[in-house]
Amino acid sequence: DLEARCGLMVFKGEADEEARGEKSYYGRWSATEYKGSGYVQVLPTNASEAALVLRGLRETGWIDAATRAVFVDVTVWNPALDLISLAKLACELPPTGEVASFLQLRTMKLRMIVPALQTPLLLLPEGALLAMTAGFMVLEARRARRSDPVDYLLSWWTWLEWCSMATFLAAFTLRLRPYWLVARVGFPPAPDEFVNYESAMWAVTQWQNLMALSTLILWLRLGKSLDRVLFMRRILRVLG
Repeated sequence: DLEARCGLMVFKGEADEEARGEKSYYGRWSATEYKGSGYVQVLPTNASEAALVLRGLRETGWIDAATRAVFVDVTVWNPALDLISLAKLACELPPTGEVASFLQLRTMKLRMIVPALQTPLLLLPEGALLAMTAGFMVLEARRARRSDPVDYLLSWWTWLEWCSMATFLAAFTLRLRPYWLVARVGFPPAPDEFVNYESAMWAVTQWQNLMALSTLILWLRLGKSLDRVLFMRRILRVLG
């Protein structure tokens, strides 16, 4: 499936942007924000038919001097490998007459975004971590009430604790968001129908980034336990 979109010709409003599953795009050439709505042409998967559509767009001047950006989105599904890939080619057309292009690629397992392919057993470990995080938040809140407010807020261990828990909660939210988005539009799409899964795949990517950040914070929190060991305490004091 192939989609081409002119980004700054006519905007149809936020409702159209949400319905199509498009995310806003911030230009590389300029700081312009291109909304997810605009003129859309879905190209058929047949090469000959797609060539006819493109020829018609060229003859009717679908891309003209007022066009500031053209986006081509390609979604590929490999059932044998259970992989879905998304490629976005963004072409900005500044008034100077040049073309600034940018290519973005995302590939992941289909079960990361399709709820029908996910089983509760795979989400059980993450659910257990969520329950543990909620328990730690309750314990930390009790400790905060018993502690001196100034000493509690000035301790960098306190900030690490709360940053760790907040990061994991945000990551878990992004973990479930793709299932909600894909459940609304369905999978797989009908023949010659383009469904943009960019928002769902973006959420998975951000979930992975937040989990990496949460892991880093957890490693830093180990210093709080190492401080109880005399030898490691001296090392930590030397390191500042």
